[in-house]
Amino acid sequence: MKAKIVVGLQWGDEGKGKIVDYLSKDVDLVVRYQGGANAGHTIVIGSKKYVLHLIPSGIIRGKLSYIGNGVVVDLEELLKEIETLESMGVSVKNLKISSGAHLLFQFHKYIDMINENEKGKRAIGTTGSGIGPCYVDKYNRTGIRVGDLIDKTLFIQKLKERINFYNNNFKSKESFIRIDEKRYIETILEKREKILKMIVYPDLFATEIIKRKMKILFESAQGTLLDVDFGTYPFVTSSNPLSYAAFTGSGIPQYFDYKVIGVAKCYSTRVGNGPFPARMDEDTENFVREKGKEFGATTGRKRNCGWLDLVALKYAVFLNRTDEIAMTKFDILSDMKKIKVLTGYEIDGKRLENFPRNVEQLSMVKPIFVDFEPWSMRELEDLKRKKFSKSILKFLEFVQKSLGTNITHITTGSERKDIIKINV
Repeated sequence: MKAKIVVGLQWGDEGKGKIVDYLSKDVDLVVRYQGGANAGHTIVIGSKKYVLHLIPSGIIRGKLSYIGNGVVVDLEELLKEIETLESMGVSVKNLKISSGAHLLFQFHKYIDMINENEKGKRAIGTTGSGIGPCYVDKYNRTGIRVGDLIDKTLFIQKLKERINFYNNNFKSKESFIRIDEKRYIETILEKREKILKMIVYPDLFATEIIKRKMKILFESAQGTLLDVDFGTYPFVTSSNPLSYAAFTGSGIPQYFDYKVIGVAKCYSTRVGNGPFPARMDEDTENFVREKGKEFGATTGRKRNCGWLDLVALKYAVFLNRTDEIAMTKFDILSDMKKIKVLTGYEIDGKRLENFPRNVEQLSMVKPIFVDFEPWSMRELEDLKRKKFSKSILKFLEFVQKSLGTNITHITTGSERKDIIKINV
């Protein structure tokens, strides 16, 4: 029995959905293990574009797909996603949801907005999806879990308590929006009926998977540098995208060998607030953003664009115990006048030996760049015939040597067919 864990090595938006879709052809089960509907995994197949927020990317190939207990589930967003997929001819009959996953409600979104407004200039730049407040309830031991939906009476009691808590404790806030308890509960109960048959108990589900020796593919959301423990705190998400969280976020014990596949762009992006040393000049950034369609799949927000940051990437490769890397979006940097790679940070003329331990230090660093000869789209097409141009080969060899990890796949376009397996 073997497993693969696909994890983002940057600030998210690396193209994980495309890689999971590609790898899922050879597995039995695809597992999403953390995050919520703030994620956006995009898969393009011919003229069809699928954008997934909660459902694992393996669903497109009809694979058994599991939303683990580490995920926070917004029923409204989940059902919208199911409806969209079914309208595009994708069946969700193989979708399962852990009874241990926490439910995200409208009041979590309202609290998210209230918190952001009160922080002012210190705002994190969240998606406003309620993810953070839902995880707060989880760790405050006041949350409501998917398994609670099974007992209707108990579920209503718990939801009433949380709605009353919100209405009574946040009513003095400037941007407070009251929730109509009766109407809201009626709406949620309608949604409840539609997912009851998808709910599974994680221990029983995991036991069956291990018994049948299924091949598993774990799918993270966001990226390493947004990890709540090891990312650029406090400008992070509220969960652990790192590879080690695959087991706690799914309830599937590590009774098997596994490989970690890190995904990174050949440049960098980040959305929201926080320091970003590799950021491109304005003209280059605008060009790359438009060409690369660097706008959030969930919110449509502009992503900040920068060059490949090897300091941050090496840090992420180590944390995840990364076995190999899939590097995406080589087509976006094609035919440019120049390509840069960030190779080091300096503060007061002294080179740092490690990734900064806090955002205050990260915001002070002076980036050190190395220039590389750009490649053309024609050279990328030659890669499909295993012909490496000098410029691409030099770039790949430099990155691999810097990271100490092999790049095994690159992408040269947005479609499923644009993934090339390489051996440098």
